[in-house]
Amino acid sequence: MSVPTHDQPDLQPPLGGTEVDGLVVCKTITKDELADYLQNLHWIPALRGIPSSIRRRFMEYQPLEFIGYLRKVGAIKKGEHFTGRVPAPDLIYVTLYIGGIWEAKFLTKTGKIRTRRSKPTVKRAS
Repeated sequence: MSVPTHDQPDLQPPLGGTEVDGLVVCKTITKDELADYLQNLHWIPALRGIPSSIRRRFMEYQPLEFIGYLRKVGAIKKGEHFTGRVPAPDLIYVTLYIGGIWEAKFLTKTGKIRTRRSKPTVKRAS
């Protein structure tokens, strides 16, 4: 189930190129898009040639590498889906910032937004 965002603008993912807390947004992925991505990683859709539309957006990452980054910020949990992975139940969206910083936004039971951010995965030139 997706979180309605039309009446709550704080829950909408930021657009690419915008600045949030001094970081520039590169890409975002919503909970529903992540569920689609995970579902299409299974061998049955793969053999049938059914690609996830989100896969194209994150082509620079191998699937296991991509999943690793998402797991570090808590966006993916073990689940009973046939792929073995599901988006976290309280996930709203995940943002990738320039510099390789991953950030997941979660909606708590009290209605507050919780953020979990990774360390930069791209090293700066020295």
